[in-house]
Amino acid sequence: MLKLFPYPIGQRYPESEAFIEDLCIFIKKFLCTRGICSLSARPKLAEEKRSIFLIKGSDAFYSLVEGVNA
Repeated sequence: MLKLFPYPIGQRYPESEAFIEDLCIFIKKFLCTRGICSLSARPKLAEEKRSIFLIKGSDAFYSLVEGVNA
């Protein structure tokens, strides 16, 4: 996301660590709970802080982005 939208994200988050922290919360609390993606396992705190946990897109996610590259 930082590579795709560096300017707007950089304005809101001058420190990339703050963006990564908020993104992790968004993934866990919103995307996973709505069936957009799933976690391979519950991440440990150290994994969250370094953003090294794995997520997998669901069928719902792929149906949302299906036409993006068309």
